[in-house]
Amino acid sequence: MLITYNLAKESVMTDLNSRIIGSRLLEDGRSPYFYHWTASDSAYLLDPNVSLPYNLNGVTTTPFFLWLQQPLAKMNYCHIKFFWWLIEESLLFATMLLTCLLPVKLGRQLLTIVLSAVFFCYSRNWWQHIYSGQYYILFAFVFALTAWLSKKKRGVALFIFPVMTLIRPFFMLAALPWMLKKNAVKPQLKYLVAGVVVSAMLLFLSGTIKLMPEFNKAMKFYSSEVIGWQQEEPTRDSLISLTKMEDCVNKMETMRTFAGGCLFPVQHYLKLFNIRSGNSLLFLGMLFFFLFLFIQVTGYKRISGTTENLLLASFIIYILCELFTPANRNPYNMVEYLGVLGLLINSANKTSLFLLVAGLALNHDLPFRFSYQREIGEMLILLSVYLVLFIKNSVSSKSMDNKE
Repeated sequence: MLITYNLAKESVMTDLNSRIIGSRLLEDGRSPYFYHWTASDSAYLLDPNVSLPYNLNGVTTTPFFLWLQQPLAKMNYCHIKFFWWLIEESLLFATMLLTCLLPVKLGRQLLTIVLSAVFFCYSRNWWQHIYSGQYYILFAFVFALTAWLSKKKRGVALFIFPVMTLIRPFFMLAALPWMLKKNAVKPQLKYLVAGVVVSAMLLFLSGTIKLMPEFNKAMKFYSSEVIGWQQEEPTRDSLISLTKMEDCVNKMETMRTFAGGCLFPVQHYLKLFNIRSGNSLLFLGMLFFFLFLFIQVTGYKRISGTTENLLLASFIIYILCELFTPANRNPYNMVEYLGVLGLLINSANKTSLFLLVAGLALNHDLPFRFSYQREIGEMLILLSVYLVLFIKNSVSSKSMDNKE
């Protein structure tokens, strides 16, 4: 914990800083995605580490999440960093606790504790997460919480996922497996209706629905970042260097990295073959094509066979959304796998467990470093998750359904 606290202190937490400025702009009635600091503005709106084309200001999160951050944004940034670090650490340990409670057998519980401690708690991916001030641990927590609640209420995911769509739109498709089970939609429809109603109420009460077109416009511009901007990045106003910045904010000439890593987006690999496209509709079409293949090849019965299968299928779809989104996937995305670690270990056979451990080891440069090692590691972890859907229902894999 001391390591991550020091990382939080020494870093500007650049991603957090961008979001906080976005929340302040939202409260001031200015564009949280395209407004740029001017000499007449307060230092509280100055982000010295962002210089982007198309008048983008570095804010990439949804308007609703910016609205949620507004109470935090009213504080001094030194205090914001400290409290955000506390939130990240709390979510990490809450996620570890929930995921370690999921396996039924003692041996699998112990394995979950060991793997979560070694490969997630204070890993290099986690250090990068803290250093950047990211919030992907929230999504890991949501998957772990959904799994834990599903032990008693099978359809709870149909409530949680629509609400989480306000923060991460990918959760909209993560609910798809729950709609595939025959004779299960009607009994669980109340959860889906409640989730949609709550989401709509929050969207309207927060007043952020009017910013969705602007958010979508900004995301279309960011989809060209991987392949190279079609417009030159602007030169920051020289007045910035003469301006007194907010406490605990400074210009970071070089961003630290911690040798973490994972799969890049499909857009990145297409670029390696000189196929350059930032067309969001193209990647959306590719995503739906692969989702169709996933459902057809796997089979409806396997996907919806048990509650654990449903949750793991939801997670696979969520990760596919990450991979087909034309935007960089940074090392902190790896923390999301912690949310389903206990589920996976509870149902996995020896082959899946071997792939899981091997994938986690490779992702952390073990036993030695070689090209594409971290990406291969994540692929093995995903394969491990996928293979669980084909495992015959054992006592372990039926455990959650037996407790309904």
